[in-house]
Amino acid sequence: MIAAVEAGDLEDFAAGFVGVAEADLAQAFDPWTGTSTPVAVVRESGHPTVHVPPFTRDLLLRVRPCPVAPLPDPDLEWDGTDDAGKPVPDGVYSYRLKAQDGAGNSFASAPVTVSLDTAKKAVRLLADIKAFSPLPGSAKDRLTLSAQVQDNDKVRSYELSIVSLDAAGAAVRSWKDNKGVPATFTWDGTNDSKAKVPDGRYAARLAVSYLNGDSKDAATSGFTIDTVAPSISVSASPLLFSPTEGSKIRVVRFTQKSLPGDDWAGTLTGSDGKVVRSWNWKGQASDFVWDGTDEAGNKVADGSYRYEVSSADAAGNKGSAAVPAVVVDQRQVQAFVTASESGISPNGDGFKDTVNFSLIVKLREGIDTWRFAIIDKDGAVRSVFSGKGDEVPNKIVWDGRDASGTVIQGEYSGVFSVDYLKGDRTEAKTGKILVSIDPPKAEVSLTPDLFSPDNDGYNDELTIALDVASVSDIAEWRFEIHEQAVVEGAKPGSKPADRLFKAWGGTGAPAKSFTWDGRSDKGELVESATDYPFIFTVSDVLGNRARVEGAISVDVLVIRDGDRLKIKVPSIVFRPNGNDFGGLDKGTVANNMKVIKRIAQILNRFRDYGILIEGHANSEGKIGGYNSTAIAKEETGELLPLSTGRADLVKKLLSDNGVDPKRLSTKGMGSSEPVVDFKDSQNRWKNRRVEFILIKTQAAGTSQ
Repeated sequence: MIAAVEAGDLEDFAAGFVGVAEADLAQAFDPWTGTSTPVAVVRESGHPTVHVPPFTRDLLLRVRPCPVAPLPDPDLEWDGTDDAGKPVPDGVYSYRLKAQDGAGNSFASAPVTVSLDTAKKAVRLLADIKAFSPLPGSAKDRLTLSAQVQDNDKVRSYELSIVSLDAAGAAVRSWKDNKGVPATFTWDGTNDSKAKVPDGRYAARLAVSYLNGDSKDAATSGFTIDTVAPSISVSASPLLFSPTEGSKIRVVRFTQKSLPGDDWAGTLTGSDGKVVRSWNWKGQASDFVWDGTDEAGNKVADGSYRYEVSSADAAGNKGSAAVPAVVVDQRQVQAFVTASESGISPNGDGFKDTVNFSLIVKLREGIDTWRFAIIDKDGAVRSVFSGKGDEVPNKIVWDGRDASGTVIQGEYSGVFSVDYLKGDRTEAKTGKILVSIDPPKAEVSLTPDLFSPDNDGYNDELTIALDVASVSDIAEWRFEIHEQAVVEGAKPGSKPADRLFKAWGGTGAPAKSFTWDGRSDKGELVESATDYPFIFTVSDVLGNRARVEGAISVDVLVIRDGDRLKIKVPSIVFRPNGNDFGGLDKGTVANNMKVIKRIAQILNRFRDYGILIEGHANSEGKIGGYNSTAIAKEETGELLPLSTGRADLVKKLLSDNGVDPKRLSTKGMGSSEPVVDFKDSQNRWKNRRVEFILIKTQAAGTSQ
């Protein structure tokens, strides 16, 4: 620090004297901290025009007289101490140059001031934020730097620089001036050319120079320019679920992908805008699942929920992503199925060929798939009906066939299942359904083999045993006994006239057995030595029917007629209008011979009886209503000879089968003794017969 003092002419004493003291009032100095200004220097000059006493100088406030002689030193250095060599306090000091000549005249220069400043200086520089994003609309689009400078009024100059920490401290922006440091600086992320600087790490550095030569530096910690907003992608699967017991989809999985470095917050809000659940992640968002509960763990209400995840980084950049709708649906699902039949017989007869399954779904909205399966008793699927979406049929018709079209017999169940998009599944099952096209198994057994209801106490009743087995219940049964007319001249293989003779029947399963006394529903007794066809039919509840056919063989019946014993046989067939078996088929002839042989066996039981063989015939005239003359002519000219000849043939055949011919006699009766009205077209064949009249020839009883 330099000062100068100058004295003018001393008019009264030293007219030719000049003295000067000069100093820089803005200057300050610090003699203690090693600055570039350790002393204050006062430059003095003067010259006497006359002889004068020595000059003196004062430091005002702190007086330090310094006699000088006879002229002042060119430079006066002050080190900030008093006359005792002790440091004086900081402050502003004045310096004057004084002189007095021998005559007592005095002189004092104008005072010059110097500043003593030994205080330690402090400078701080602070950034208000750690990161910012100089983009339009950013919440943090600029950085504010705060400078805290002690003794800012003593600052000579400053320079503030923004340097890139990524580019070895290269300055990108600076502010400088020769005055005190402003309290704040604002940086908008541009360089000195007003161009945007690249994203990266930066710092601010402040250099301050003081009037006393001190200099101080300060710097901020690093801060960041970041113009890249946080980025994330989010998806959820599925978007519809049911967080209920038994659901296949009880949670929703959220998949989130973000780069490391940003904190994220996720919220689920209902349609009313209220947040029901929230999540937070540090550094990077991660995947998670939602089970349909709120923050308290309670199930949320059904409805649509919006998920949004967002982040705001340190620079104020914001990023977000959302799943607009995740639907919670906890509505109860229920399905029912009923079957129209408990069994079917798909045999094409039009009766119970199919079963109708009625399908009922309580909730049709949101159906993914439906399926109706026919399963066997082992759970194997044999036939399937299925579809997608809400259009579930109300009815499915099943014909008892599998996928190949083959009827599958056995017990089956129908299983109806519905799967929903939300993960729920409901199932219903029918009872067992029997599929059968097999008729019941039926057998008939007759006891005895030869039935002879002639009231002789021997084989007078026939026991009919029925054996029925069926996989399904028996619906009804019927046992019929038919009587077939013996027709002369019938063509071989032709079906004889037939009428129902006796019948039994009922619902449910038949009795194991029952007996028959040989009489028709009208009370007619069976004909001797005649086969009576029977038909046993049994039907199950599915319409399957079994039919068993056979014949009941009636033995030769010996009937008491008053005091006579009579055998009436209408089953011997003769040649039409003839008295022999000529031209008959072998089966008819064989049956004739069988009957005659059996008659012979019976007659030989009655050896004490003579036998009158009577031949009987039908009258065409009487059948046709001819006049009496025509009838009489037919009787004498045709019927009597015919009936006699037939009796004679039977006599011969009996003799051939072991009956003593001496016991046998014959008689032709023509149409004189009919057993059935000639107008009875169904039964008049019985009039054409051979009767055997047993006549007692000795006192002994009959033997069998």
